[in-house]
Amino acid sequence: MNLNQLERAEGRVAEALALFEQLEDAYDLADVLDTRAVINAHLGRIREASAMLDGVARLFQDTGRLLRVGMPRASSGHLRIMMARPDEGLASIEEALDLERTLGHLEGTAYCLWLRSEALAALGRSEEARRSAETSLAIASRLGHREWTAAALKGLGGACVAAGDLNAAEAAFRGCLDAAERLPIFSSWAASGLASVLIVRGDLAAAEPYVARAVRDGTSLPHYDARLVRTELAIATGDPAARCLATEALQLAEDGGHLQSAGRLRALLSSSGGHPEPARGQPDAGVSGRAAPGRPP
Repeated sequence: MNLNQLERAEGRVAEALALFEQLEDAYDLADVLDTRAVINAHLGRIREASAMLDGVARLFQDTGRLLRVGMPRASSGHLRIMMARPDEGLASIEEALDLERTLGHLEGTAYCLWLRSEALAALGRSEEARRSAETSLAIASRLGHREWTAAALKGLGGACVAAGDLNAAEAAFRGCLDAAERLPIFSSWAASGLASVLIVRGDLAAAEPYVARAVRDGTSLPHYDARLVRTELAIATGDPAARCLATEALQLAEDGGHLQSAGRLRALLSSSGGHPEPARGQPDAGVSGRAAPGRPP
């Protein structure tokens, strides 16, 4: 999975699942199901992965593994944000955050605070989102946890976009890119966020390499945002392929359950009688994500 060989990982998980089911080993079965949910998320199967993660969180709780409950519960909440259900997502993330804090689990707390910032930004609560991301960043930095440092910086970038502070958003996304070396999921998301900021500013030439990197890096999950920003760039530059790119990206987003980007793509397609115009105003605050496939989105 950490090599992004997700279909091969799927086969291995199926083998492991069958073995643990034969042993009736619920304790270790939960780990396999957690991995299967992560794989489905990174394959872009958002609806399926969210339901799987809910089940995994319950199974960890039922087997008394409380330190393992918070992350799948929060990850399911994050996928609900992508499904354009940020209120539900926030509720799930808040529940996970309360548990992680009660257990004194700093790594899990940093993770949940990052995801909380994503939910708050999607709901337009930009100042709360910013504080949540900054607290996550402080914890991750203190722990020396590079993955969650990248995550917190990505969340901070989204919060700054939601607040209309494009200078701070650019700085956060650039910091995320620096921290995301050898973390292609985050580098894809950070590149999408940075490109979106540059497009709004009209610096289209500078945005191009980041769009290319967003499409190149990562897995199917961050590629929903990558296709959105590629469409926005095509529209801004007057590319005749813009409508085709938007139509393809919309179909993939709707099929996979990434309704957050689908809403933006639908708006682009419907403008001017179905002919997209260059995007105006702020970039989509929903540019969001998670790190190496070792954990959920």
